Amino acid sequence: MNKRMYELTCLISPDLSEEELQKLNAEIREILVKKSAEIKKEELRQKERLAYPVKKKDFGFYVSFDFLLEDGQAAVDIQAEIKSKKTILRSLMIIKPEKAQIVPRVPMLTTQGKPAVKPTGDKKPEVKVVPERTPEEKKREMEEIDKKLEEILKD
Repeated sequence: MNKRMYELTCLISPDLSEEELQKLNAEIREILVKKSAEIKKEELRQKERLAYPVKKKDFGFYVSFDFLLEDGQAAVDIQAEIKSKKTILRSLMIIKPEKAQIVPRVPMLTTQGKPAVKPTGDKKPEVKVVPERTPEEKKREMEEIDKKLEEILKD
């Protein structure tokens, strides 16, 4: 079976002492190891102010684990055990994408007298300045569009 990379983040009550926090962190690690998880990264952050109260708490500690896990049922069991802990205010477990590709969005609009941006193979886009059209060219172009529309509508 194929192993998948997971990320587990827990929001822990700010009422815990440093000792209790370290003990809870060890308990979470033990839950993961017991379910045959291969822990790749572990992070315990300082007490932080929350954006909004969670279970009437304005502060909390964040604990995060990145780990490999083979069994999907083990992931469900881990979540159930984490949710049973009273001092964990919230938790979230996600499957991390294998290789996320970020594709930059480049506008392809061509405006008269302004740069038209075209993507190239490298990271820097190629910039091309489109010259301003004369009134005669604009009129001729509009007449061509009208002819094409009439042809389409006749059919």
